[in-house]
Amino acid sequence: MKNLRKIYGILLFLCVFVIPMTLQFVSSGAHLSGDDFVKNRAYIQNWEELSNHFFSNLSNNLLFISNPIFIFFIVAYLVQVTMKWTVSDD
Repeated sequence: MKNLRKIYGILLFLCVFVIPMTLQFVSSGAHLSGDDFVKNRAYIQNWEELSNHFFSNLSNNLLFISNPIFIFFIVAYLVQVTMKWTVSDD
């Protein structure tokens, strides 16, 4: 019974983290965060362009729900709680 719970925990980890990353890599190839920076944000050369960029994207910067890092930590917390519940001894 204890080994079965550990297997469920491993399968849950694979389904939430490993399989989606593998599918994304297969469908779109390697994507580096530096590539996104060069394509979308490297145009900022001086203070005026920086302030224009900041004020035009203020709503996106403050909307933390769409922030991928925030979403990652929420999902990681939920998976950790679920794995703790799955592996715990009743």
